[in-house]
Amino acid sequence: MSPCLLVRESARFLKGARSAHSGELVHSEHPPIAAIASLIYRLFPFLTWLPRLGRDEIRRDLIAGITVATVLVPQAMAYARLAGLPAVYGLYAAFLPPVVAAL
Repeated sequence: MSPCLLVRESARFLKGARSAHSGELVHSEHPPIAAIASLIYRLFPFLTWLPRLGRDEIRRDLIAGITVATVLVPQAMAYARLAGLPAVYGLYAAFLPPVVAAL
């Protein structure tokens, strides 16, 4: 988690916050819990639906992931070798696009 994002998010929540008894601006050294939670859910959206998954759905997702990885790794290495490149370049080509897409 980037400190810059956290500061920007908490500043948005604190901007214009006023004390109920005196009307003066409230300053806090720590960001509010709501700002931190909002930032975490925006950075990791899967946290909103992950708790609703059942044990069977998680098991099926894991089996699907293992199956895809079992096929993808040798295929990517073979394509790289066919192109005359080291096999590791095939792994880079296979794993980098999903990582970039997840960002």
